[in-house]
Amino acid sequence: MAYWQMFLVKKYGNWVGGRVVVDDETLVFSMNRLNKFFQEDQSELVMSLAELNHVQMGRMFFLFKTVDCLFGDRKVRFRCFGRTNDRLLDVLKSHLGRRN
Repeated sequence: MAYWQMFLVKKYGNWVGGRVVVDDETLVFSMNRLNKFFQEDQSELVMSLAELNHVQMGRMFFLFKTVDCLFGDRKVRFRCFGRTNDRLLDVLKSHLGRRN
């Protein structure tokens, strides 16, 4: 299942456009071509869903919905367009539910 996302990157502290793909075992974020030009580290972010401890709906600037994920001690925040936040949250919660 694929989702268009925004992801926080340390170098500039900005939101970077890209794509998230969730399968049975991993969540993979890949930057889009335009944003790769501005980032020093262009590698994909690959997170094992086995490390997903918690996921919840969050907010950015009190205006935008985000999907906040806790992988071990690492927090990752995605901001999707439209109802995709809800879809991504449901998919990740279902992974948590299968383990419990």
